[in-house]
Amino acid sequence: MKTIPKQIFFVAFLLIYTGLAKAQNLYSSLVDVNIRWTFEKDFPSQVFELQSEDNPIQTHLLLVQQTLASRSVDHLNKKQKQNRFESLEKLKEYAIKGQFPNNITHQNRRPVFIGSNGNYCAVGHLIKESGFNLLAIKISAKMNYEYLLDMNNLELNSWVAKSGFTAEELAWIQPGYPPQSTAEKMDMGFNGPVHVIFSNSSQEIMAGGVFDSSGTTAAKGIATWVNGIAGYDWLRFGNTGLRYSVEDMVEFNGGIVAAGNIYQADSVYVNSGVAFWDGTKWSEMGSFYVGALPNIVFDVEVYNGELYAAGMFRPDFNAPVQFHNFAKWDGTDWTALQGSPQGVVHSLEVHKGDLILGGTFNSIDTVSYDHIAAYDGSQFKQLGNGLKTTVYALKSVGDTLYAGGDFLNGSQQDTFGFGYYTNGNWTRVLSPHLAVAGWGTRVECIESTPYGVFLGGNFNYQPLVGIYAKNLLRFSQGELEAFAVLDSTVKTLKYMNGNLYAGGNFTKSVIGFSPSDSLNHIVYFNLSQQFSLNEKTDDFRSELYPNPTKSEFTLRLESQEKVLGFELFDLIGKKVGFQVEKISNEEYNFRAPKLAKGVYILKIQTENGIADKKIILGE
Repeated sequence: MKTIPKQIFFVAFLLIYTGLAKAQNLYSSLVDVNIRWTFEKDFPSQVFELQSEDNPIQTHLLLVQQTLASRSVDHLNKKQKQNRFESLEKLKEYAIKGQFPNNITHQNRRPVFIGSNGNYCAVGHLIKESGFNLLAIKISAKMNYEYLLDMNNLELNSWVAKSGFTAEELAWIQPGYPPQSTAEKMDMGFNGPVHVIFSNSSQEIMAGGVFDSSGTTAAKGIATWVNGIAGYDWLRFGNTGLRYSVEDMVEFNGGIVAAGNIYQADSVYVNSGVAFWDGTKWSEMGSFYVGALPNIVFDVEVYNGELYAAGMFRPDFNAPVQFHNFAKWDGTDWTALQGSPQGVVHSLEVHKGDLILGGTFNSIDTVSYDHIAAYDGSQFKQLGNGLKTTVYALKSVGDTLYAGGDFLNGSQQDTFGFGYYTNGNWTRVLSPHLAVAGWGTRVECIESTPYGVFLGGNFNYQPLVGIYAKNLLRFSQGELEAFAVLDSTVKTLKYMNGNLYAGGNFTKSVIGFSPSDSLNHIVYFNLSQQFSLNEKTDDFRSELYPNPTKSEFTLRLESQEKVLGFELFDLIGKKVGFQVEKISNEEYNFRAPKLAKGVYILKIQTENGIADKKIILGE
């Protein structure tokens, strides 16, 4: 890793030291200026040790300039080297001078190419100083507050190609803004990856994976999220828990089925990787062949009232019928179906009356099926022309089936990644901002919400300038967009009561936390606070009073919208009980005498959408 000369860093340090703040370290404030700091590696480690500043833009530009100046340029031609050198000198002068553009049009932070004070942004300044001021003026006149990649300007693209910088380097120079999603911690999280987040019919949240504890609480492989004395806590489920890995959970026959690479459930030994919780104790569900290779059940699904399992397994040696990787529970053991996928099955999903299988397989018995197939209870069917790479995630939303998988195949060729199936055809969703960096870049989970479809996995979303994301995206109105930045793979997503829960290998998020804070593999986002289901609800006028209150409050409506109903949720998204009395079309009284002190969200369903109001109870 290249380092910045000490004398150069000292200049930056003096600039840093003059504006010390107590909030968080310098790295966090630099990330606020440009999320690209989370992707770059060859910058001074001192940024983690120093305190943040009130205005770190100058320090950001100086440190980026110094880092870029230290990088190799052997891959550039003579003219590109010259352009790069001259621009870096201009960037240094620009940063030290400190005359940046202002933005008087938007209240929130947003890039501005040329401010009302006549000052240029950093990239705009480099364009001007390189002799292309007319281009900078054209951009300002038509697209002053837009991100560069949204401009779609041929002259700008030509300038970038000749500048001697990569798109990523220019993205680091130009301040970009992270998603406004705020990751909420869930107590101490876990000491290992979370592979599944599950909610039962009672709306209880459970997590499964490869972990032994949550903080000081022992919880092997499985835990439940409960309301404790001082807030919500993770508690172990059962006696000693599940060993070793929990990959999926589903409700079945009045209990809970847990599946994965499970060899012990409390004190019960499991030979199939699948265990059943009847409300008081665990029991094993059948058995598979035990040999050198492990038997792993990646997904379990209830289809037409029957339980199906998918993964990487085969039956006992003495089983009357041999099968691979896909089986049905007959009440006593796992049984064969009308064919066996010749490869791992990673995902099951019920869609339009069929059970859909996705995985690594290229055939079922001797019939070709490229990574995906439909099963109707008696036979398998094709879904279009199949998909080009392994399918890890499936999600049915109405008439649409979403699929996620690898972005590259074994030959490093760009393939499917993410898309959807409708009317007999597959449509791939493309984005110029999705960085396909190498093998292992994939979508591993998909979840549908009223606020869009969300994708988790292992990928980077990197606009040249703009909002960045890592491992978690939102798909809405036909477009992929940044949602959050998590430092490692997202393995599972679950939506419930306005919240999106995410679990996986990640331990940190640079959004809303300093680098020292840890999420420990599980987090949630309050989507109902971040997004509006219907823009018309923005004009919904109402008042809650008194607020705060002990247990009773009144809603007074100031608009003429028809109210269809109410729901009350705590801050983790769990629905809670209350009483409501309609006084008139404009006034409703509420009582919630049994609720604990805290902040709650009243959701008001109107004819135009859902409006949220915050109420503080227990004061």
